[in-house]
Amino acid sequence: MREQVAHVLAGLVRRWRDHARVVDREAVLAQVRVDAPPSHTFVVLTVGAAAIATLGLLLDSPAVIIGAMLVAPFLGPIVALGFSIAMTDVTLALRATKSLLCGVVLGLVTSIAIVKLSPFIPPTQQILARTSPNLFDLLVAVFAGLVGGYAVVHRLGGTIAGVAIATALMPPLAAAGYGLAMGELSVFNGAFYLFLTNLVAIAFSVASCAIWYNFGNLHAPKELVWPTVGAGVVMVLLSVPLVKTLNESVRTTILSRQAGAVLRAALPAADTRLERIAVTPEPDGGVRVAAVVFAREFDGGLPVRLERELAQELRIPVRLELDQLMVGSDAIRAGRAAAAETGEAETRRLRGAIPFPLLVADVSPAQRLARFQLSLDAIASLEAIRYVEAALQEAFAPWRVELLPPLRPLPPVSFPPGEAVPDGEGAKALANAVWALRRWGVGRVAVSGSTAAAEGRNAGERAALAQRRAAHVAEVLEKAGASVELVSTGDGGLERRGPGSRTVRIEVLSGN
Repeated sequence: MREQVAHVLAGLVRRWRDHARVVDREAVLAQVRVDAPPSHTFVVLTVGAAAIATLGLLLDSPAVIIGAMLVAPFLGPIVALGFSIAMTDVTLALRATKSLLCGVVLGLVTSIAIVKLSPFIPPTQQILARTSPNLFDLLVAVFAGLVGGYAVVHRLGGTIAGVAIATALMPPLAAAGYGLAMGELSVFNGAFYLFLTNLVAIAFSVASCAIWYNFGNLHAPKELVWPTVGAGVVMVLLSVPLVKTLNESVRTTILSRQAGAVLRAALPAADTRLERIAVTPEPDGGVRVAAVVFAREFDGGLPVRLERELAQELRIPVRLELDQLMVGSDAIRAGRAAAAETGEAETRRLRGAIPFPLLVADVSPAQRLARFQLSLDAIASLEAIRYVEAALQEAFAPWRVELLPPLRPLPPVSFPPGEAVPDGEGAKALANAVWALRRWGVGRVAVSGSTAAAEGRNAGERAALAQRRAAHVAEVLEKAGASVELVSTGDGGLERRGPGSRTVRIEVLSGN
């Protein structure tokens, strides 16, 4: 048995040596050195790729982002960096690093410029998808590096390998630029960490491929030990937060499925339908469940019953935020059939699809424009009204549908402890506030920040933090076209409601 295994291994080794022998080492190394330093083409393609990627992120368009991957020229310098690691070539490493630093700066500057010149756009799904990297993102980078190294060694052409590498680098770099431009440090930190992690993983993968094909200066097993251990330590350190993020993502996904199943089972099947659900983990180990339900009649006791049912089934603390929309079971979906209709029939179908009590309806079939002022009896949240508007817009395309919510206090924008950039819920509340102010035609608003009692050693530190929070929100609102007046809350920025308040409040002052 041992002899058979040894014979098989010897055969594999011979085949590998024959396979590696056909590689033109001199030609490969010459091409690697040519592609290492920055060039005019590298600069032009980097700026173009960053511009396309940023626009794709703002448009929330995966197709446009893929277009940026086809243009991005990161293959040459990052392969050169991997080969320099394998060959311990300091000169080549400096040239490759210079190119990569040039690419990072150009990418960030281009992305920041485009975001600054654009109207305010809240973080899209494509942006948010690159702010919470996990272990799978690292694996994408590892395999991209192996593809890149193999393609260069065998001189297969750089297009496919370049796309593989750009997949892991250009979109997160553009997302990091968005975070810097908007002052969203959480977005920048997550996206740039993803970029750096992928960069290191790809470089190590290329280096491994180069060593495998005998391009490295390290041939003896003893010489390979410490570099291998060092690379392993670096990869482990990079993987620890990614594993944590992956575990949180898996847990959230499982909880979302469980919560959805519980809600569907608890709802009266004949009268109500669960339209949307979002689960967000809380710091105390519980979850916040935000759900939208379509119902024929409003049930005031439904939120309490559902929250109790969720807590019993999930066996963790649950905070339920339920929006009940009064609508027929097929009202919005029937809008797709109305797209082929014209005149009064289409107008009637459009009005009938609005799941809220209306105060005023302004419908122009000629202009395909429909504005609906909701009645004060519409009790749905701004987020739910905005969601329904988007659903109606999609169902009744090419109509432009606008829902004007009743004037009400805007939701507070929440912040993490000690931070001046909103958390996920705060960013969502700010985006909803911007949307509502545009629908109301508001011209002037007052913004006031607050802190919790534990934030800062004294009133001065709390006041400074509250001011930075208010200034961040004011900047976003001014980009959206509102005139902002900063208001001090007094007492060092500490809101009088208690020690748990870390918010910015937006108060409407006047219309345009």
